[in-house]
Amino acid sequence: MSTVRPLPTTTDRAISPVIGVILMVVITVLLASIITVFVLNIDGQTDAPQASLSLTVDAEDDQLKLVHKAGDTLSADSTRIVWEIGNTKLRSDDTAADQRLKAGRSAIFTFDGKTTTDGVWSSYGSPGTVDITDSDRVTVTLYDTESNKPVFSQTVTAGNTLADIEGSGSSSGSGLFFAQDTSAGARTTHEIDWEIESGGNAVGSSLNNVEIRYPASVDFPEVDSRSDVIAAGIDEDGDGTIEDAATVECCPSDSDDDGDGLYQGYSGDPNTLRIEFQGNADIDADETMIIRVQNVDNPGSSGSYTVDIGIDGAQTETGTLEID
Repeated sequence: MSTVRPLPTTTDRAISPVIGVILMVVITVLLASIITVFVLNIDGQTDAPQASLSLTVDAEDDQLKLVHKAGDTLSADSTRIVWEIGNTKLRSDDTAADQRLKAGRSAIFTFDGKTTTDGVWSSYGSPGTVDITDSDRVTVTLYDTESNKPVFSQTVTAGNTLADIEGSGSSSGSGLFFAQDTSAGARTTHEIDWEIESGGNAVGSSLNNVEIRYPASVDFPEVDSRSDVIAAGIDEDGDGTIEDAATVECCPSDSDDDGDGLYQGYSGDPNTLRIEFQGNADIDADETMIIRVQNVDNPGSSGSYTVDIGIDGAQTETGTLEID
């Protein structure tokens, strides 16, 4: 006679597999979290600067010009340049110089054995000697060495972008005044980026007023109010940031009676915009005055437009508004 054994009411045999599964899930989740954090941190550390530049060629003088139109400031010590001109390829040397190319500024590279600039990136020295012809394909690529990613690359045919570059890279050229969007007819922000040189008549005074005199041949719309002056003041250390802000005056002495600190049509000229300030920002040599005015329409046709800028009635410079 066989004996029927009762089934056990409990068992320990399933505990180990359950614990193993739980541990595997926990380990997987932890690994996923660690990898995610690592990837995010790496990505945050390797973002390249974002900048918009344009390339122009002067085949007669064997020059290339880069104009920084908008975006992040580029530092010479973390930027490398590759020039490809026809069948010739050149690379910039390393530099530890603290030189910055910021919006509104340009760098000119001359390939007859010397490099000239408007005061930025001169530390790169001579890129070499190349005889540029109208038919040459020219590619300029900028790399950010901290992220090892390209910042800018443009290819042009030299004959399609011909310009007389020499002498136009100074602060009295396109670096003084520019549109953040250079498209014809675009509504955009116009910016003054004026490096005040020692010996200028405005040095040592307060920033009381700025006049922007557009050419009479161009019909610009009215700027509505002082809120359209989205930035005004002095960049003291050349990093593209305003440290000494200027406050738009509440009640200009010669205005259209709306008390907003702006006067469109100053002195009877419909294309002159006068901005008056409270005088709370000081002008010193080797600092940069930055003014940004939004909601301005570009000219409807491409070309170069002369714009005169005046500070406090004491100092005037002439800039060029480049429209594509």
